[in-house]
Amino acid sequence: YMYVSGAMKNLDNSLNEAAESLGCNAFQRVTKIIFPLVMPSLLAGALLVFMRVFADFGTPMIIGEGYKTFPVMLYTQFMGEVGTNDGFAATMCLIVIVIALMFFFLQKALGRRFTYSMSALKPMLPRPQRTLPKILCHVFVYFVVLMAMLPQLTVIVTSFLKESTPGIFTNQFSLVNYETIFSKNKLVIPNTYLYGLCAIALVIVLGVLIAYLAVRRKSIITTTVDTLTMLPYIIPGSVLGICLLYGFAKPPLALTGTAAIIIIALIIRRMPYT
Repeated sequence: YMYVSGAMKNLDNSLNEAAESLGCNAFQRVTKIIFPLVMPSLLAGALLVFMRVFADFGTPMIIGEGYKTFPVMLYTQFMGEVGTNDGFAATMCLIVIVIALMFFFLQKALGRRFTYSMSALKPMLPRPQRTLPKILCHVFVYFVVLMAMLPQLTVIVTSFLKESTPGIFTNQFSLVNYETIFSKNKLVIPNTYLYGLCAIALVIVLGVLIAYLAVRRKSIITTTVDTLTMLPYIIPGSVLGICLLYGFAKPPLALTGTAAIIIIALIIRRMPYT
C-alpha cells in the first residue's frame, strides 16, 4: 500500500486524460496506463512481502507451533536441544540465499524493464463516487483494517487483565503486569531503546554515504556495493543470525552474546531500508 500509493501520487494525470480522450474506458485506463506505470512499485512491494513471509520465524514457530518452514528448520538444526547438525544448517542457509537471490535479481530485471521517468505536473485527483459503491468500498476497507488490528487490540486488553494463576486470566483489570515490568525488569526497556538508537545513528550515516555513492558516483564498484548492501534485505533473519554467529564466535572478534553483536546485527539487517 505504501509503495503503490506513493507511486500513484507521482503519476501525471495528463496521460490518463489523453487515454480517455482516445476512447479508453476506466478499466482500460487502469490496465494500460496506470498499472504499467506503477509496475516497479508493485514489484518492489511484492519482493518485500515475499521476503518477509519467506523469512518469517515467529508465525510458523509460535502460531503454527513449530510448523516446518525454512526458518524453523534452520533454528531447530542449529539451536536444537536434542541434537544439532551445523553442516545441515549451513547447507540450508546456502539454499535459502540462492532462492532469495533469484527473486531479488528477477525483481531488479523486471523493475528496469518497466521503469518510467515522469514528473507529476498534473497529479491525479479523486473523483466523486456514487453512494452505493462508495459505501461498499468503505465497509470492505474498514473490515480488512479491523481484522488486521484485532490481534493488537487483544494484546492491549489482555495486558490489563489480572491473572489468578499463570496463564489463567480473570475479568478484573489491573496494572500489576506493568508494575512487574517496570520494577523487576528495569533494564529491558532502556536496553531496547539504547541499542535501537545506536543502530539508527550508524545506519543513517552509513546509509546516506552508500546511497550517495550509488546515485552520484556511478561505476562498477558502486553498483556492486549497492547490490551487496541489499543482500541483508533479501536474506532471512535466521540465516543472517547464523552467519553472524559463525563470523563473530572466535577471537579476535568474539562478540557473540554481547551488546555489540546485537547493534551490528540491527545495522546490517536494517541498512537496506535507509
